[in-house]
Amino acid sequence: RSINEWVKHHTDGKIEQLLSEPLSSDARFVLLNAIYFKGLWNTPFHSASTFKASFFNAGTERVEVDMMHGQITAGYARDDETNSD
Repeated sequence: RSINEWVKHHTDGKIEQLLSEPLSSDARFVLLNAIYFKGLWNTPFHSASTFKASFFNAGTERVEVDMMHGQITAGYARDDETNSD
């Protein structure tokens, strides 16, 4: 099995491709790390409020991705000592 197949299997399909290119033929040891997190939002997003928008990878490559949108009332703090809001 390939490394990508192993990662896909062990992350329940959440990570399908960890390596984008084949390893060189002289590679003897590979150390990889893959993790995914499943958590709950304190304020859930509604799937109807998710739509495509532009995202810039490293500021250069533009890709269309799903963006979650929502609106909440949130407090903020002011700290005069550090002159920050």
